[in-house]
Amino acid sequence: MKKLISFGGSGKIGSYCIKNWLNDNLIEKVWNFDLKKITLKNLVSIEKNILEKNGYEKLKEILNDEKPNYFIVFAGYDFPQINNKNNYLSPYEPNLEIINKAWEINCGISYLVLRAIEECNLSNISMTLIGSIYGDKLPNASLYSDNSDMYKPVVYGMCKSALEYLNKQASIHLAKRGGRCNLARFGGVDIGINNSFRKRYSSISPSGKMVGLDSVLKTLTFMAFDDVSDLNGAIIDLDSGLRHK
Repeated sequence: MKKLISFGGSGKIGSYCIKNWLNDNLIEKVWNFDLKKITLKNLVSIEKNILEKNGYEKLKEILNDEKPNYFIVFAGYDFPQINNKNNYLSPYEPNLEIINKAWEINCGISYLVLRAIEECNLSNISMTLIGSIYGDKLPNASLYSDNSDMYKPVVYGMCKSALEYLNKQASIHLAKRGGRCNLARFGGVDIGINNSFRKRYSSISPSGKMVGLDSVLKTLTFMAFDDVSDLNGAIIDLDSGLRHK
């Protein structure tokens, strides 16, 4: 069984996956870094931010004392237009403060995890990054409003694209330590979605639907726990085919 450190695991995707992995005895123990506490058996909730010094030092303390062997970064900073909040009339509308926050959360956490692994000189470590199909595809503006006048800010795709580069480097770096790194790129996952967005997504998706939460679980389980030791540096897309539209 694996010892897992997760980041941002209190969200709907993270908590669903972690709970199932614990129930299926795929994980021996979990340390979850998140400002929101979750309570599960065999899960240690660490309400610290590794982007800050005390959080990063706590991460290294766990690495040195507990020798975990798997990492997954659920944390992400999105721009939620789908519920009519923070709608952007231009892809360049966010200010520098928002852009920096997006970079730190979407890229900085994964980068610091890899840095900590090296500083603590760990081996047999593997990692899954979670990206988006918007790392190499422009979002379809028709998803966000009926008249296509709303946009997903360009910085979101920039951050997700950077994860693809990080995945390549990490796959080489971790392989030398007996581990691996892979990237899962999701399209729209059908959780907490309003009916208007669901209908628009389904109308342009080749499969006629959004991505199901159970499909996310099965994909991440395959990447993390199945005997696929040669799966390294891979990008697995889960989007119902939307990236080809």
